[in-house]
Amino acid sequence: MPPRPIDRGLAGPGLLAHVLTAKFCDHLPLYRQSDIDAGEGVDLDRSTLAKWVGETSSLVAPLVEELRRYVLSAEKLHADDTPVPVLAPATARPRPAGSGPMSATIGQPDPRTLPPHGSPTRPIARGSIRNGT
Repeated sequence: MPPRPIDRGLAGPGLLAHVLTAKFCDHLPLYRQSDIDAGEGVDLDRSTLAKWVGETSSLVAPLVEELRRYVLSAEKLHADDTPVPVLAPATARPRPAGSGPMSATIGQPDPRTLPPHGSPTRPIARGSIRNGT
């Protein structure tokens, strides 16, 4: 039998990738994934899916750390923090909250790809990025 990413686990790399992609990219909560799987005849408890997410996140921790080091090594970090309206749970009405999808440019942007008048930027405090405050 081929080695599995999680010790004594039945999930292979493809299934783990599917669960994590559905959770973090498609914004599909684990309880809904469990319901969808049950509709297909696969009995996966939400606690099992949660354990897989936790175990897999510890597996990719070295990759996340290396990406963090790479991003923070740049002299400049350009990011778009445009607020995106979300539905307020109590009223079901849109309200501005947090930032939208993040896109970042590491280092100096290519001047040929900038708009004609450049783009507005504001300085980012390196301490706030590094310390998470």
